[in-house]
Amino acid sequence: MGLDTASVGLLLLLLAGLLVLGTATGFWDVAVSVHAAALERRLGWAALMPRFFAGFSVGTVAGACLGALLTALRVPVSLRIGAVALLVALATPAAVRRFLPRPALPSPSSPGDARESGAPAWRDPRTVLLGLVVIDRHHTTAAVGTLVHAAFLAAVTLGRRLGPLTVDRLGRPGALRAAACAACLGVVLFATGPCLWAGFTGALLWGAGAALGFPLGPSAGSDDPAHAAARVGVITSIGYGGFVCGPPLIGALADRTGRAPALLVTAAAVATSLPLAPALRTSPHTTRRDAADTQPSHPPPEHRPAEERTVPTTTPVIEVSDAGLEDLRARLRATRWPEPWPVDGWEAGTDAVELRRLVAYWASDYDWRTHEAAVNALPSRFADIDGTPVHYLRYDAEHPDALPIVLTHGWPSTVLELTALAERLAAPSRHGGDARDAFTVIVPSLPGFAFSPQRPALTGAEQTHELWHRLMHGHLGFRQYAAHGGDLGAGITSRLAEAHPESVVGIHLLAAAAPAGHDPASLTPEEQAHLASAAAWQTEEGGYLHQQNTRPLTLAPALSDSPAGLLSWILEKYRAWSDCGGDLPSRFSDDFLLTQASLYWFTGTISTSFRPYYEYARHLTRRVRRVDVPTALALFPADLSLPPRSWAERTYRLTRYTRMPRGGHFAAHEEPALLADDITAFFRDLRPHRP
Repeated sequence: MGLDTASVGLLLLLLAGLLVLGTATGFWDVAVSVHAAALERRLGWAALMPRFFAGFSVGTVAGACLGALLTALRVPVSLRIGAVALLVALATPAAVRRFLPRPALPSPSSPGDARESGAPAWRDPRTVLLGLVVIDRHHTTAAVGTLVHAAFLAAVTLGRRLGPLTVDRLGRPGALRAAACAACLGVVLFATGPCLWAGFTGALLWGAGAALGFPLGPSAGSDDPAHAAARVGVITSIGYGGFVCGPPLIGALADRTGRAPALLVTAAAVATSLPLAPALRTSPHTTRRDAADTQPSHPPPEHRPAEERTVPTTTPVIEVSDAGLEDLRARLRATRWPEPWPVDGWEAGTDAVELRRLVAYWASDYDWRTHEAAVNALPSRFADIDGTPVHYLRYDAEHPDALPIVLTHGWPSTVLELTALAERLAAPSRHGGDARDAFTVIVPSLPGFAFSPQRPALTGAEQTHELWHRLMHGHLGFRQYAAHGGDLGAGITSRLAEAHPESVVGIHLLAAAAPAGHDPASLTPEEQAHLASAAAWQTEEGGYLHQQNTRPLTLAPALSDSPAGLLSWILEKYRAWSDCGGDLPSRFSDDFLLTQASLYWFTGTISTSFRPYYEYARHLTRRVRRVDVPTALALFPADLSLPPRSWAERTYRLTRYTRMPRGGHFAAHEEPALLADDITAFFRDLRPHRP
């Protein structure tokens, strides 16, 4: 039957309407997906978004194929809708179990396949092809038409407004329950409702629930929003065309050629969609680890969390604008240098010649973008510990019988200093060790250091060791775990073991807390010599400590305003506290030192990194009194303090005491192999289970 002019005009109008509707949906999908991602991150649910996306996408594809088949077979509409809804309801949880297992997702090392290859996500053929099939999943049958679509979008808009209010009113679990109930009830009414108004109501509930907690499309990500909206608009238009035009075309084919060819065409369509299934393993809202990282993603059975709610980062943890980078370079070039003194080298502080050299390199040839990419490629995650955000790195063990361990850095350090140590502990076989000694390694950023914001108040806020326990035990679900720390991290690790001996199997330290009280008459000659050495160090090197203990905010504006001043403040510590023999480049490359300084500068956290000193001096931090879990103390010769064994035994149940042949305060960076071997040897007999 031919088409007259009016029919052609109506068809063109229909296609134009589909294009406009698809474009509008694309923009909505971008906005709503970004909102859903932000809300999910705030709520701290790891697997909600990717699991719902993958599972419902597979269910929708299956339902669409079944709907096309039943249309070709002339099945009545009521039975057709019921069968499709039943298949979607059955396929969705099965797909969730198949494609995204319940345990924790792999640690990310880069923001996804397409990002890793350097191409935007919309250029990834797998993403686009997958989108052609599943992007329109919230209009599975298009049974109630444009009116329901408008209701859905209206509900999404309302949900976006009410989302933060719902979280504030009901809390995170309550908001998630409300979102889940609204969305699930909406799906049932939309798919199986007996009349238009039931579908209309279902669309409203579905849209509100989706806006509160569920993703709507793989359109959020690193693409420019306008490009993402245009991409999703085109894909959605094609999806509309397929859902609207597919069943009539299959029906017409059945009329002309019979049911058998129509069944073959439908089967071919289903077979064509099957190769897409593996693509659902990597949702656009998740990330995958580096190709070279073959560590398993699942914690060992005895440490497996009931539900890990951590959100793997899908966006860079640090992204400095060109303007911010140029501002740093301009400040460095415009440094107002002090008048020189008639002293040599490092005699009175940071050597002016060395500092000028590093500042000149920082302002010109230092490639921040390369190091920024390396930082963003680390396996970063974020956790929300009852309103306190915590950034951490997670290195999954290469062996299933892995003991979890939390590593805590000090000052003026960041998590970057611990990456080489973490890699050795997580994958010892790559460094000549035994895979059975592997750890699942968690490396949090201290509050107020780089990627973790400072705690909200000096008093009344949870101390860091309690945050660590809630991260390891409550959030990640590790029943028992180990801990290691140096400098500030040694104090946090000690308090952690003292407060939670039932969970901490042992601690490994690079420094020991002084006894809470002691009788001077009971001191051994070795202990007296240690205290005299500590007093001499305090007189010679303790100026920074006194300033940060007493008046840190007097210093903070200068270091926050002058990158040269910031570098000078921390550079002298890297030289004085390391085993470099006065030759700083022998232990630290220029790029390493400048990356550490850049992280403090770009995150604006040099001021907040002083807080632990002030809080301890003001007795706002809990003092260590007695640690009764097995403790190891490893002393590196160039570190700040080298207490004798008897001194440490006054505070700790010390079962291992090691004097290292070389290394200093930054041992995890200076001597990662020595430190990893000592940690491994100490915890080898403390693991709850051995194969």
